[in-house]
Amino acid sequence: GEGELSGDFDRLLVTHLLRVPDEVRLSGQIADLLGTPRIDLRGDWDDIGLQITDANTLAVRAGQLALTGGLDEYRLELATQLAIDGVPEVSLAAQASGNLEELLAERIELNSAFGSLKGQARAGFSPLSLDGDFAARDWNPEALVDGWPGSLGFQLGFEADGDGNVSVRISELRGSLRELPVAGAARLRRTGERLSVEDAELRVGDNRLSARLVSTPELDGRFDLDASDLSALWPGLNGSATGSGRVSGTPDRPALAAQLAVANLVYQGQAIDSFELRAAIDPEQRVDLRLQAAGISSGELALGDLELTVFGATDAYELD
Repeated sequence: GEGELSGDFDRLLVTHLLRVPDEVRLSGQIADLLGTPRIDLRGDWDDIGLQITDANTLAVRAGQLALTGGLDEYRLELATQLAIDGVPEVSLAAQASGNLEELLAERIELNSAFGSLKGQARAGFSPLSLDGDFAARDWNPEALVDGWPGSLGFQLGFEADGDGNVSVRISELRGSLRELPVAGAARLRRTGERLSVEDAELRVGDNRLSARLVSTPELDGRFDLDASDLSALWPGLNGSATGSGRVSGTPDRPALAAQLAVANLVYQGQAIDSFELRAAIDPEQRVDLRLQAAGISSGELALGDLELTVFGATDAYELD
C-alpha cells in the first residue's frame, strides 16, 4: 500500500491505502503521540475478495470500520456485507470496546434471507480465551435447501482457551420445518485429548434422532433413530426407518455394531418394500455386513430382491 503522514506529535494526520489485494482506504488522526495517544481512524472499502478454498471466495462488500480511543480504552465499530457463492448475502454489524487485556463485543448482529443471529462475545488476551452467546431467530432452511421451508430459533454458546479446550452448545432449538414441530439440542466438548458429543437430539414431527460419543481416547458412543414418517424430512420421500448402533474401541481401531430397518420406501418412482442392514466391526477390524432388500421396483418395473454379505478383515474382505 501507500500512505501519508502529516502534522506533529500533538496531532498526527494519517491517510493510507492498503491493498489486500483489494483496496482499503484508511484516514484519521493520532493525538498526543508522546503522552497518552488517542486514536481516531476510519476505514472503508468497496469489495474485498478473500479466497477461502480453491472453489470459494468470501466477498466483503461496501464496509466501514472505525477505531477510536486509546490502548487502555478503545472502541471498534464495523458494518459490512458478506457473500459466498450459493449462500444468501449476510449483513454484519458489530460494536466492541477493549483494552490490552480483553476485547468485548457488546453487539454482534448478522441478518440475511435465512434469518438473524444476535449476541455478544469476549476475547481475552492474557491468558488467551474466547466465549460468546448468541440467539438465532426466524431461520428458514429453505433459503439454503429447496423443499425445507420453516422457521427455527436456537441459542448458541461457545467457549475456548489457549490450550485448545473448546465447548460449543446448541440449546432450545424450536420452531417448525415443513409445517411440523422441531425440537433439539447438542453439545460438543474438547478437553485435552477428550472429545465428546453430549445429549445430541433432534425431533421433527414424529421422527427422532439421538446420539452421544466420547473419546477419552477410547470410544464410547451410541445412536438411535426412530423415523416413522420420512415424508416429513424430504419432499417426495415416503416410508419409515428405525435404527440403532454403538461405537467402541479406539479411533485407530474402532468397533461398531449397528442396524437399520426401512419399510415402504418410495422416492421419485423408485421403491423398496423392506430394507434391513446389520453391520459389525470388531476390535480386530473384522467386518460382518448383511443387507437384505425386498420388493425393489422402478416405476412399473419389478426388480426383485437383493441379498448382500460382506465379511472378513477391513483390508481383505469377501463379497457375496
